[in-house]
Amino acid sequence: MPWREQDRNPAYDRGWKPARLACLRRAGWRCQIRAPGCTGKAVTVDHVLGIKADPEHRHLQAACQRCHDEKTKGEAARGRRRRPPGDPECTPRTNWD
Repeated sequence: MPWREQDRNPAYDRGWKPARLACLRRAGWRCQIRAPGCTGKAVTVDHVLGIKADPEHRHLQAACQRCHDEKTKGEAARGRRRRPPGDPECTPRTNWD
């Protein structure tokens, strides 16, 4: 059985399934991201602001699997670039003149 995010993440609570279905219905089961290579048929739902910023599932958009994967990959890459690079250099606080 494949691992799914909603099986482990408590943010995907009881409210997730109705919110997901409502989003797909509002979009007419069509992808709203429409990135290059889009298949057009929405099969998944994306948290526009990310799940941590939107645990109530209020900012959702329907997406095809390809667009959702590309968006998620881009967000992960940007997150990795923002991390501080290691420990800061040691700077003495005392002036020994």
